Amino acid sequence: MMATLLSFVIGLIALAFMITVHEAGHFFMARLLKIEVEVFAIGFGKAIKRWQGGKTEIRLNIFPLGGYCRLKGSEDLKEALDRGDSYLKDPEEGSLFKAHPLKRIAIYLGGPLFNIILALLLFILFFTLPSLGYDDSNQIVITSDYPTLFALSGDERVASKEAGMASGDRIIKIDGVETPTFYAIQNELNRKKEGSVVEFTLERNRQEFTLATRGEWEPSVGKVLFGISVYLSNVVSEVDPLSPEALASLEVGDKIVEAGGVAVNNALDFLEYLAQQASPVVLKVVAPDGEERLVTYQPLVDETGSVQVGFTFRRDTVRYPGRPLFESIKMGAIEGAYT
Repeated sequence: MMATLLSFVIGLIALAFMITVHEAGHFFMARLLKIEVEVFAIGFGKAIKRWQGGKTEIRLNIFPLGGYCRLKGSEDLKEALDRGDSYLKDPEEGSLFKAHPLKRIAIYLGGPLFNIILALLLFILFFTLPSLGYDDSNQIVITSDYPTLFALSGDERVASKEAGMASGDRIIKIDGVETPTFYAIQNELNRKKEGSVVEFTLERNRQEFTLATRGEWEPSVGKVLFGISVYLSNVVSEVDPLSPEALASLEVGDKIVEAGGVAVNNALDFLEYLAQQASPVVLKVVAPDGEERLVTYQPLVDETGSVQVGFTFRRDTVRYPGRPLFESIKMGAIEGAYT
């Protein structure tokens, strides 16, 4: 409940900030084009604080959700039409309708332009700053082995499968560059261009071998995809104490080895089974002390029909360095274009 309330409050603050930036775009574009701004307000309702900045009154209103920017003469045309005039006569110098139509268009576009610039700057900041991420190994799964999870029809070309990779393989090098973690794999593959042949050095059953393949360009994400994903541990990390899994005695540290009689080698094996399985769910788990037992429960299903999971799988975290500035700008532009 508290988490939901906190998310709601943060969402309102973010919305208020974006609207303020939007109105600031109108304000600065108007001032740049010599149009007077009578009022720049943050929020709606009664003003609780006022400042005078030149010819502009700046207001902080009691309801900070939103804001507005009132330009000189912005109501003149409406008033003229209300009087029955067919056009606006002799608008004042420095007013909105005294300006050339192209200048008025520029002022109207100032708000969206500032929002786009803000989004770009936030994406660049996101990619530049260090971040916490998952410390996953270089072991992979092939997405075509999990068609329900990855929403595959079976007709798609999956480059990794076509080249001969298999779930459980480890990618130890890409084009000669060592990839000790899945993060390193993602970094290398994100640099690949459409149509380029990529050489993978893999390890399977302690034997190294090399494969080469071309990925599939996916315009919706602006990347070349190879049909691989991270191999996740099948050890339980946290259990929601009010979930059906907890009531069925699933515990932290349990290792799920079977689901409905099907072997579970990693978390995706379980999730694929769960996505296809009608309840009840029957799991075979191994406790940290080696004891085996069965866990049977009726999973929760939300209003869309999706099965809910009341626990998480173990994943270690690590601090990753930020990307170089120019790479961050490039990634920010790509993310901004597809958002």
